[in-house]
Amino acid sequence: MYDSKYPIEKIKLIDYYDAEDEKSMLDNNSSSFIFRYILGTNRISWYSYGLAIDINTYVNPCVHPDSKTLESAGTEKFLDRNLNQRGLIKEGNACYKASISRG
Repeated sequence: MYDSKYPIEKIKLIDYYDAEDEKSMLDNNSSSFIFRYILGTNRISWYSYGLAIDINTYVNPCVHPDSKTLESAGTEKFLDRNLNQRGLIKEGNACYKASISRG
């Protein structure tokens, strides 16, 4: 991703957002470690171990697989993966390839 100059808008520690994931996501912050449980469960998330990452979280919103709802309000337009939006993860781009190659 670095070699391809993939655009990452910002990377700030969650502490900058008072450890509030929603604030971080709405600011399009890319992040990894934050202690939290998987929504609706008592299981610790992969983010709690630093084993998951979110890139440009506002333009690449989290869609909950069970309910098909979005993590952050106002991000609906970014469900269209054909948009010409800086930092949008699209099939075949550097971020997509890096993610797929690492599972």
